[in-house]
Amino acid sequence: MHAHLSSLPSDPQGQELAPQTQIVAVNGVELDAAQRRLRKGGSSTNLTRKECDLLRLLMTRAGQPVSNRVLLHSIWRGPAARNIGHVRTLVRQLRKKIEDDPAQPRYVQTVSEVGYVFGAVSSAPDAERAESES
Repeated sequence: MHAHLSSLPSDPQGQELAPQTQIVAVNGVELDAAQRRLRKGGSSTNLTRKECDLLRLLMTRAGQPVSNRVLLHSIWRGPAARNIGHVRTLVRQLRKKIEDDPAQPRYVQTVSEVGYVFGAVSSAPDAERAESES
């Protein structure tokens, strides 16, 4: 499982002009981070900024568990970055938008005592690495 990234043209030094415009596509799901739009199966859904940030982080690491700590510190700042409940709430909101059945997630899956993964976990060493981050 690999994420396909595409973005706007680069400047003469090879730096992306606007990295937030990247499009990530994995397993039939496409995320346009600039527009905060999720496309799946011919339909399109708008995302909040935090939903988009969470999904982009998970999709760019598809198949690799991302620890709750990494998610918290990547999406929230200040005291809010200490409350794991924020991650759970955001995942629940996102699942309502991306999953056919949020109670049986196919895309945003829980990795017990680690965090979350987009798609299936690819290998045990990745799971161990993510666990060591938490």
